[in-house]
Amino acid sequence: MRRTALILTMLLLLILFFFIHAQSKTPMKALISGVPRYYQADMRVGGSCWFPSGCGPVTGASICAWWDKRGFPNMINDWELEADGLPQQAIEDLGSAHYMNRDTSCADSWVLPGNFTEGLEDYMNDHLGTRADVVRFEVTRYRITDSGYEIPDTGQTGSYDDLFDIVRSEIWNGHPMVYLFRWDGKQNNDSTFKVCDHYGVVVGYDQTGGSRRLVIQANQSDDPNTVVTGYQNVYIGSSRYLRLGDHTKDSAVVKYHLYAIRPLPARSVEIGLGADPLLLDGSMVDNVAYHTSGNDGASTSWFEPKLEQTDVFVEDLWHDHDDWGKTDELILQDGICFIAGWRESSTTSTGPDNDGDGVPNSEDNCLDIANANQQDSDGDGYGDACDKPDFEPVYVSTQIDSVSEAKVKVTLFVQLRNLQQQREPYYGGVEVHWEYVEEAGTLVRRVTPPTQGSGPQVAANPLFPDASNETVTYSGQSTLYLEHSWLIDRDKWEASNGFSHPFAFAVEVDPDDDISEMNESNNFCEITLGIWSEEVGFLAAESLILEIQLSSQVKDRVGSLRLRSWGARPVDPSVLGDPSFTALDVPRQGLVEISAMLTDVN
Repeated sequence: MRRTALILTMLLLLILFFFIHAQSKTPMKALISGVPRYYQADMRVGGSCWFPSGCGPVTGASICAWWDKRGFPNMINDWELEADGLPQQAIEDLGSAHYMNRDTSCADSWVLPGNFTEGLEDYMNDHLGTRADVVRFEVTRYRITDSGYEIPDTGQTGSYDDLFDIVRSEIWNGHPMVYLFRWDGKQNNDSTFKVCDHYGVVVGYDQTGGSRRLVIQANQSDDPNTVVTGYQNVYIGSSRYLRLGDHTKDSAVVKYHLYAIRPLPARSVEIGLGADPLLLDGSMVDNVAYHTSGNDGASTSWFEPKLEQTDVFVEDLWHDHDDWGKTDELILQDGICFIAGWRESSTTSTGPDNDGDGVPNSEDNCLDIANANQQDSDGDGYGDACDKPDFEPVYVSTQIDSVSEAKVKVTLFVQLRNLQQQREPYYGGVEVHWEYVEEAGTLVRRVTPPTQGSGPQVAANPLFPDASNETVTYSGQSTLYLEHSWLIDRDKWEASNGFSHPFAFAVEVDPDDDISEMNESNNFCEITLGIWSEEVGFLAAESLILEIQLSSQVKDRVGSLRLRSWGARPVDPSVLGDPSFTALDVPRQGLVEISAMLTDVN
C-alpha cells in the first residue's frame, strides 16, 4: 500500500512539474494590463515659450508609475499629480537637464537616445527611497540595425530573434520596455524607415506565424487631451504592423531602439502592496480602460483587452484583422495590473503568416498588409493592398514675380512625387487644391529638395482666386512640376512692412482621398513667405559676408553700370535654382557703399 501511494505521489509531482514547466514558457501573445497611459501637456521653463513636455519624459513617467505600483512607491509623488491624475511634475523633472536633458523649440521637444537611457536610470535610482541600499534599476539600450541589434555601451550584438526573445522574457516577467520608432511609419525608397521621432511603452508582443510584432502604448492624445490612446500594434493610420526588425538607414541621426528597464536584483519586486495604480481619471480623460465586455481580469476570471479604438480616434491604431479575444491565463496579478497570455497559435497549415490574412508568407503578395483575396490587378507580383501610389509635395518654394501699383504677383512652385514609383507607376488624374491663407498658420512640415525626378513640366496655370482646385495628370513618371500664382493687393503688401507679417500658401494633393494611397496623411504642405526674412545688419557681421545675391527686380533698380563696376555676375542656377539672380563678391573696402545702395533701393 505504501509503495502504491509513493508511486502515485511521484506521478502527481511529475505531472505538476510538467504543467508548471509548460506554463512557464512564454505564450504566443502576451499583454501587460495596468501600465499607466499619459499625454504630453504644454509646459514652459521660466519665461520661455510654451512647448510640449515630450514623448521621452512622458514615456519615462509611465514606466516609473508602473514600478511605483510594484514595490517602489517613491517613483511618483502622489501629492504632485494634476487634477486628472497626470504626474506632470515627474514628467518635467525627467526632462530636465539633470536627467534626460530635453531639447525644445516652441513647437516641439525631443530627447536623444543616449540621454533617455542615462536620464531614466538616474531618475529611478534617485527615487528608490528606503530601498536604495538593497536595489537599483538598470536601463539597457538596444540599437536596432539592418541585421539585428547592438548595445552601444558594451558592443554586444545579436540577431532580431535574439532581441525578440528578450522582449518576450521581459514582458512575461512584468517589465514594460520602451520603443523608439518612426511614429508615422514613413519609409525611404529602399524600404528603410525615416529618422525616428517617438518614444512609446512596449506592453506586449505577438509571435503569431513566426512574426515579431510589438504592442505599445504611445501616450498620444487628441488636442484637448480628453482622449488618450490605448493599445497599438500598427503605425498610425495604416495596416503595417509594428515589427521588431524595422530600422532606419545607417546614416540616420536617430535610429530605432529598444530599452529594457530591470530592477536588480530581480526578486526585489513586491506585488500586492495595496497601492492604487497611477491612472488618469476616467471621468476626465477617455479611453483609459484596458478591457472590454466587462472582462477586466480582476472582478472576473477572464481578461479581454480593449483593442479597437475607432470609437474615439479617427486614425487606426490596431490591425483590423487581429482580434485577440479573451484569456484566463493571468500572472503576477494585483487588481487590474497583471500580465495576460494567449497560447493558441494562428499559423496557417502551410507556414508562418505575418499579417494574419490566412495566406502563408511563402505565397502572400503583401506580407505585412492583410489581403485574403490576393488581388493583383497589374500582375507585377505585389497585391493591390500594398501596391498603391503615394503622392507627396516633396519640394516647395515661392517667388515674387512682379510688383505693380495695385498688385504683387506671387508664385508657388511644387515638385509632386509618387513615392511608390519603383513599385507602381501611376497613370491618371490627381486633384490638387491651392490656397492662399489670409492668416499665416503653423508650418506643417519642413521640406527639402529631393533628387530631381523625370517628367514633363506642367504648364503654368493662369491666375486663380485665393483658393481653387485643378486636376493634374500622371503618365507613369515619378515627378510632376507644378506652379500656381496669386495676386496680392499692394496695400496688404505695403502693410506687411517687409515680410514682418508672413504670407502663407498651401497645396493639398488628393484632398478628398479619391485615390487609395500607401500613406493618406502626407499630402498637405504649407509654406510661409517671409518667415525666414529678417533685417540684415551689414556692419554688425561684415566679416561673415562673402557674397550678396540680388533678384532681377533689385538688379534693375540698382542699374547695370554700377553693377558692372562691382563685377556682378550671374548666379550659378545649380546653386540657387534661379538664373535670373545676380551675385556680387563683397570686397571689404566696398561694403559700406554696397550697404548704402541696398538701403536706397529697399
